[in-house]
Amino acid sequence: LIHNEYHDSFYEHCKPGVTDSSNPCWYNSFGYASSTDGGKTFRHSNGPNHVIAFPPIQWDSDSNPNGRIPGPYGYFEPSNIVKKDNYYYSVFFAITSPIPHYQTRGTCLMRTNDLSNPSSWRFWDGQGFNGQFKNPYTNQVSNWCTFVSKQNINTLHGSLTYNTYLEKHMIVGSGVFNNENNQQTCGFWFALSNDLINWEKPQLLKEGPLGHPPCDNLNYNYVAD
Repeated sequence: LIHNEYHDSFYEHCKPGVTDSSNPCWYNSFGYASSTDGGKTFRHSNGPNHVIAFPPIQWDSDSNPNGRIPGPYGYFEPSNIVKKDNYYYSVFFAITSPIPHYQTRGTCLMRTNDLSNPSSWRFWDGQGFNGQFKNPYTNQVSNWCTFVSKQNINTLHGSLTYNTYLEKHMIVGSGVFNNENNQQTCGFWFALSNDLINWEKPQLLKEGPLGHPPCDNLNYNYVAD
């Protein structure tokens, strides 16, 4: 599963001519590639057939009013894949609008029973795995994914595994949550689930700065283990 960033290098309020991550105009999707040699090389279909997750709206450089820079928005950072009950699952991050005032952010879940077919993935829509990623550039209409356990895990996403010791599924990622003393804490966290949809509140693995507000100015002295 491949995280794919489009940074608008044409819009005058972005960074004309710049396509790397320093350009803040950011529209995200993700796709897939496959390997038959143990991961030494990967191949994917020609675009757009390699795309799994199209955001349901097109990139619009004028979507944010008053000349403000739009983005980032779209589907981001798919996790590794976990097999459960003859399906393959992945969690991913979503930002649903280019306008900060209207943005919602959270963690979504998708599954497939055919890893060779990128169009077979379906996302959780709140009732079942009925959501289909459709290409907004061919005038297909679709909805955003429904967040899983927003009240507990908020935007926590990253590594997805099944923990054989705890006998639960586990997400490990970074974020800001209340620790055991009910204090907001920046760092790395894990959350547990029996069914990948309902998640327990995150537990702290390690406190630390994360390189973005409000976690970018912490005065920690780290020593490599």
